[in-house]
Amino acid sequence: MTLTYLCPKKVTLMTQDLKCCEQLLLWSIRTWVIGYRQKYNPKTELQRAYTKHKIQEAYASLDHFMYCLSFGPKRTIDINCPLKGSITADEITLLNIFAAYQNNNSSLGTCMLAKLCQEQYLFQAKFHAVEFCVIFGKDNHMRLSTVPLNMVTHNAPAPQMRYHIGK
Repeated sequence: MTLTYLCPKKVTLMTQDLKCCEQLLLWSIRTWVIGYRQKYNPKTELQRAYTKHKIQEAYASLDHFMYCLSFGPKRTIDINCPLKGSITADEITLLNIFAAYQNNNSSLGTCMLAKLCQEQYLFQAKFHAVEFCVIFGKDNHMRLSTVPLNMVTHNAPAPQMRYHIGK
């Protein structure tokens, strides 16, 4: 059996449509990318937010995952500014990767991750994503859901402020 994940082209879903824990994860990814691009460490900011949710240990796993993704992307990965309300197709894919791993669907998570990450970084990225999901969801505290692809369309407005990882 071959598993295929079709990346959405455009997304009409907005950040306010996501659950609180998904908003936190998306904000974390966006904040990390800005820090990486502008050469500052967002550790304090992210740990403060994670401490509020009693998941402060999750920062290291997210940091390692994002470094794997930034060192070994297969292509440019579009990430919006943290203040942006719209969500990119790549951000949906990242949210779905974490949701798949947290919901014990490793095959789907790895299939999606392989669309973004070069093979030599895939194992490490997967390890850190799974580790993050265990911490993030401990005691059923922060449960992620896969964002259904029927919530995406082909005519969403283009984002105004975008950051890119790699390539």
